[in-house]
Amino acid sequence: MAGLNRELQASSLLECIVAAVILLASFMITMETLTRVTLTGDDPAENVSMELTARQCRREYGDGLHLPGKYTREYDWGTVEIVITDYSFGIRQLTVTALPVRGRKSMKYDYLIKVEP
Repeated sequence: MAGLNRELQASSLLECIVAAVILLASFMITMETLTRVTLTGDDPAENVSMELTARQCRREYGDGLHLPGKYTREYDWGTVEIVITDYSFGIRQLTVTALPVRGRKSMKYDYLIKVEP
């Protein structure tokens, strides 16, 4: 037990404060850089083209002639997923989801379509 009698030199209060400030500053710089690199703003023109494409898909697939299933369309701004499912007798559910490649905002629309027998 000879090693337990050895005294360790403690840090002064000033050294602890300086170390905490350096650690806090490096953490703030890291978080600021990370958020600027990862977050990108939405492009208004891209949002408008997504909205128009979703409306076009609703008109095209909402006619009741397409069979239930999953359809996918590729565009230069991203993809559109169209899912048609049977909802009730004579009614189908149409789900149009626009998924952008670069943006953060995705759009999802649900419609009920009357199907003539």
